This record gives sequence, structure tokens and C-alpha cells, in this order.
Amino acid sequence: MIEALPGCDLSRLNLLFESRRLERLARDMRIIAAGLAPTEAVLEAAPIVDGWQFGCRTLTSLVGTSIGHPRLPDGPVHTTDVWIIDSKRRWARTLSRYYVLGAPHAGDDHDR
Repeated sequence: MIEALPGCDLSRLNLLFESRRLERLARDMRIIAAGLAPTEAVLEAAPIVDGWQFGCRTLTSLVGTSIGHPRLPDGPVHTTDVWIIDSKRRWARTLSRYYVLGAPHAGDDHDR
């Protein structure tokens, strides 16, 4: 998750880095969806993961009450992972969409 801080060069650089990484992933997904496998050159340049198995990573998401979601009824929600948040200007961008941040959960400190 990247905290959007207006005028902060590090925040801007992080946003640009992640956007390029996601663009590369989206490009590869379109290639695979077209029925094409990675080329030999791509696989030769890729690192090896030996003795591999699936693992789980914790991703930050928003949990609360959604109001006005385009596909879900108003009520409890657990969003996709949060990529960018600006708690001062009260918005967040998850993998799926933008959310406007209402009141935080009682007892949580969001003014870092």
C-alpha cells in the first residue's frame, strides 16, 4: 500500500514504480489470454524457485460498511487489497476501485 502524500517525491516514485510493474503484469496476462506461453528467452532469464509450494501473504484491505457500491448491496464489505490511500483527503484506491473514506472505526488512529 502506498500512502499518497501530495508533493512528496518518494510517494510519487513509489506510485510510478508500482504502476509500471502492474502494466507489465497486465501485458503478460493479455499475452497468456491470447493463448501464448512465455518465450524461451523470457523463461531463460527468469529465476528458479526450487522446492516450491504455495504460501500466503497478508494484504491490507478495508473492512467496514459500504454505501453505494455499484455491484454490492449496502452493508458489510471487505475490499480487495488497498494500493493507495490518502487518509487526509479521505480516499483510497483498491485493486478494484476508488472508495471515499467515511468515518474511521472507533478507536483507530488513521492520522499517522
